Amino acid sequence: MIEGHFQIFKKFLRCQGEIHSRDFHKIIEFFVKDYTFIRPHYYHWTYTPDAIHNNPELFNIKPQLEHINKERLKNNRNSCCKAA
Repeated sequence: MIEGHFQIFKKFLRCQGEIHSRDFHKIIEFFVKDYTFIRPHYYHWTYTPDAIHNNPELFNIKPQLEHINKERLKNNRNSCCKAA
């Protein structure tokens, strides 16, 4: 799990181009804030790691998605979408 964070961080640094030592701490702070509080993590679907940490019940989103999909399928069956 730790290696994944470092891999993402290295990719982020490569995209930054040339970095001066005086700016390095600011870039690390920006990355940590962006990764933890702003960007949703693919593993948590639409939630950030911080949101999952503060509300662990959000982690189990699968039942909600199944319910939404069942509703969508039901609505699709009831609608008339015939080509004219």
